[in-house]
Amino acid sequence: MAAVLFRVLLGSEGGAMAHGEVRLTTTASGHPAWLVSDHGTVRRLLTDPRLDVYHEDPAGAPRCFASGPFGPPQQWTPDAAEDHLRMRRLVGRSMSARRLAGLRPRIQEIVDGLLDDLAAAPRHADFHRLVSAPLPPLVLRELFGVPDDEGGDFDGWLHDAISDHDPDRMVRGITGLSPYVATLVRRRIAEPRGDVPTDLAAAHTEDPEHWTMERLTGAACLILLAGVGPTMDAIDDSLVRLSADADQWAAVRESPELVENAVEELLRLSAITAAGTRTPFGIPRWAGTDVTVDGTTIRKGELVLLDIHAASHDERHIAEPDRLDVHRTGKTPLIFGAGAHYCLGAPLARMQLCILFRTLIGRFPAMRLAVPAGGIRSRDPRLAVGSTGLPVAW
Repeated sequence: MAAVLFRVLLGSEGGAMAHGEVRLTTTASGHPAWLVSDHGTVRRLLTDPRLDVYHEDPAGAPRCFASGPFGPPQQWTPDAAEDHLRMRRLVGRSMSARRLAGLRPRIQEIVDGLLDDLAAAPRHADFHRLVSAPLPPLVLRELFGVPDDEGGDFDGWLHDAISDHDPDRMVRGITGLSPYVATLVRRRIAEPRGDVPTDLAAAHTEDPEHWTMERLTGAACLILLAGVGPTMDAIDDSLVRLSADADQWAAVRESPELVENAVEELLRLSAITAAGTRTPFGIPRWAGTDVTVDGTTIRKGELVLLDIHAASHDERHIAEPDRLDVHRTGKTPLIFGAGAHYCLGAPLARMQLCILFRTLIGRFPAMRLAVPAGGIRSRDPRLAVGSTGLPVAW
């Protein structure tokens, strides 16, 4: 359906038109899209192979934003699906349960050190600066075997690279990160270790024609970028929600075995939200063929936004969906996606959150926000996620 027709249907206000479980809407970049928000349909479409991250004409495709990871889709080619599967297998080996289990003691050491820094500060400090922001890069240093004397540059490139709302800064980060990762892979060809660059080096040695250095660098950057911003934002948002609810904080403090439940519940509540009602947002997918969803026909090439925030607050799926309940079980969060594009870094993110909150609540039982939650500035001005600072007191 042409963009002009979408605009006629939507009207000048750029709102949405209800049509069963699917609505016509307009994205922040002014492109037409189908918005899906109920839990059952969102979960089903996350695993529907007819919707994907590919498009035959990326430059002309409808998109969420003009730039960044939610901008243009990837280029569709006949080999794209096979390449995607091979990439996931390679990344999956690097993020194996065995490797992550071996990383757990080191993550605990990192968390203990960051909380030592927090404890050494006055009883009023920026949790984001001292804990949330440094934790994911420090963990990724371990996963990638980054030497301590190169860690500062590595961390800086990572933080620049996730600034997709600031294109110049993002390019600066990727420009530094990509050649450095290639350097790590080349080092591991000569001196293998038990880390991600070693896995990439092995793939290059086995099949250098397919696993070119460019492709391997892309795989590594995928792991790195997916492992920083979302984890950092989830930590910030989880602390805001949990510390604001005295009863739920007390429940976890008195029963530390509830931490895993609490993390799942916080991840459910932390799903990406739109920064204002005029800019609908969700996980973007493009129709690879005509798809009929609850009586609505979505044409090949059109954009579909799977609103995981609304789906996670669907009253038909969960009772009192806006209430934090650390005892709640059986409600798997949608924040990591599902199916062929399920986030392979989900276990690592969960591990960091669980270790951090179990340790945090034990060491800082009286922690609270030092400012109203509504006064916290979002890290990304386009999305209500993360923060640029998180003042806390204890």
